[in-house]
Amino acid sequence: MIGAMESRRVRCMLVMRDGVLPMVDAASRLAASPAAAAGGTEATHAVVVRGSSRYALTVDRLVGQRELVTRPLPAAVAGSAAVSGGAVLSDGRIALIVDCDAVDPTGAGHAPRIAA
Repeated sequence: MIGAMESRRVRCMLVMRDGVLPMVDAASRLAASPAAAAGGTEATHAVVVRGSSRYALTVDRLVGQRELVTRPLPAAVAGSAAVSGGAVLSDGRIALIVDCDAVDPTGAGHAPRIAA
């Protein structure tokens, strides 16, 4: 008897000492071009932890740690992207704040959004 066949999507995983983590490409979740790893170069991963959920967020680069005063996004774009707000950096550039719950591949971080 032949067993049931399953079709599964191939998911990239990051192998770490304490296990494997699903990888999420930040650029593709933010509707941008894929991160540098897709082009065959080395990628940078930020491990995101929320409760018992962990995943590796693939990014082009990490800039560093900064203290920011964040502002909410305008209502016209607030619910359309995995971005929770923005901030103006000291040099005048705009930094967007990624909503890690919105890019969580496990869905563990998804909570209903309440419109204000």
